[in-house]
Amino acid sequence: MHQIYTLRNPENLKSKTFGDGDENTIYVGTPFYGELSKNQDGTLPVSANKVMILDLNVISDIRSDDNKKNVSNLLNWALKNNISFIPSVAMSEQQRYHEVPAEAFKQLIDSLNNKHGFNIPKAKSDIIYNEVVRKIDNINHNTELLKDYLVLIKNFYHKKYGLKRKIEEFSKLIREEEIPVLGFAFVLGCTYFHAKENKTLYSEKLLSKIQKDMDVTGKEQEKKLWNVAADFMLFMAASELFVNELHPKEYNISYIASKDITVSHALNEICYASIVVNNNVSFCNIGLRPDGTRSEELATLITKHLKQSKNFSHDGTPNQSHKKYRAKLKKMADELIQC
Repeated sequence: MHQIYTLRNPENLKSKTFGDGDENTIYVGTPFYGELSKNQDGTLPVSANKVMILDLNVISDIRSDDNKKNVSNLLNWALKNNISFIPSVAMSEQQRYHEVPAEAFKQLIDSLNNKHGFNIPKAKSDIIYNEVVRKIDNINHNTELLKDYLVLIKNFYHKKYGLKRKIEEFSKLIREEEIPVLGFAFVLGCTYFHAKENKTLYSEKLLSKIQKDMDVTGKEQEKKLWNVAADFMLFMAASELFVNELHPKEYNISYIASKDITVSHALNEICYASIVVNNNVSFCNIGLRPDGTRSEELATLITKHLKQSKNFSHDGTPNQSHKKYRAKLKKMADELIQC
């Protein structure tokens, strides 16, 4: 087991925006705060591949040749910076919704090769597609887990009391009810609570989208929260993809490209500061970005209440002894949805 830090040259991993802030804008960033090193002062660098995880909306734009200017700028930037693509997370959603997902995947590869300067041979595209199919159950499992957490976040978001009490009671519920600790979801929820009480620190567009996601009700609530969770799965996938499966001694720094401003919010506010690697499995330690819209009160509350948990393995599959915790979360979320 060894620990890797992400504190080196953070200026080299800054977020980017392709577009004018409208609905076609593509936001790009990485959950990793900086480049990798074996020590906190960054004097022992660790090399890493650069990969990009695309959300389903960006994949759809590439496949259908829409949003041409922003897509072209994104892909040219990726090629220039030697960033390869990992479509498996978003493609799992396409597997769920597209009538002929294999054909949709072929259209994506054809567009990348014929219109954007990529060279992905059929043998490699077959490997990528088979990987999508292989991982879909684990991705869906993780998405379901995050969706249930969003139900809890929504519940506390609408409570009438203040930031400190919301975070304290959110943490208390997780601890006392013995539900899985999902660090990303906990910190994300805390940033939502903070945004609601500090509107002048955040853009109107972001606040509107957060409010829209937190206001979903009725029969469509579960489906809509699933869609929100699927977007945030990109952030969680960066941890799972950190160790290169084909070459376990290699690491991947993942960039995320999304058209959802709340994903951009997560990338601007939340980061992985260090990663523990054990038997080729990575566990990322999560917290607030030092350069984000942070407050000392929020940082102190998160540090106090966030407890890292390894209830779930890197591929999202719980071992037998932890299934009861997952079942508790599911039961609690279902009950809240019915309220």
